[in-house]
Amino acid sequence: MESNENFESTDFTDFIENGNKFGGGIEFREGGPIQLLKYEEGSENRKFGQILINPEALNILQAIREPIAIISVVGSFRRGKSWFANVLHGRHDGFYLGPGVEGCTRGIYMWSPPFKLSNEQSD
Repeated sequence: MESNENFESTDFTDFIENGNKFGGGIEFREGGPIQLLKYEEGSENRKFGQILINPEALNILQAIREPIAIISVVGSFRRGKSWFANVLHGRHDGFYLGPGVEGCTRGIYMWSPPFKLSNEQSD
């Protein structure tokens, strides 16, 4: 196997500055999606399903001290929610985009780390 010494690391700065066609000039966001809530089906031992919270995601949310705004993307499966969420983040590799007819992101996801906007207004 050849060494990777001849390859530059992935740098999206030029991609962003020269008109990110994917996100339409939207600022590239570092990080990635993390599942906040997961639905676990019922079983023989448990008649009903349950909603589980990801402790790692909960810790991220509990560390936020500023007011927050939530941007959500909802809809039926296989309708482009993950694609649109990627566009909002100015990237094409955040949320997984599956090729099949089955949905590939189940539950509620958030972006980690959350991104901050500076705003003169306090509300």
